[in-house]
Amino acid sequence: HVWRRGSVPVWWGADIKNPAAEAALRVDDDYARGTDKYFSRVSRRFARLALPGASNPPDDDAPLVSCVNMLRCVPGKPELKLTEAFQVASR
Repeated sequence: HVWRRGSVPVWWGADIKNPAAEAALRVDDDYARGTDKYFSRVSRRFARLALPGASNPPDDDAPLVSCVNMLRCVPGKPELKLTEAFQVASR
């Protein structure tokens, strides 16, 4: 098992108007562009770790990539937009 922590692989940004408040999050209209390539790169990278000496392992040998959502998925919270975008983009 390999643990990798990272940001949501969709196109998004944050607007901070008041440092004491939560940032307003925005998700781009074309938020899913590149998500498939992101997962392909991650899978190939971990396949090389699992199969030493294989510079370009076949996709059939690519390890399963599982995602754990650690965002607050509560209605009214800004992270809900990211969660919903990621769920669609990662299908």
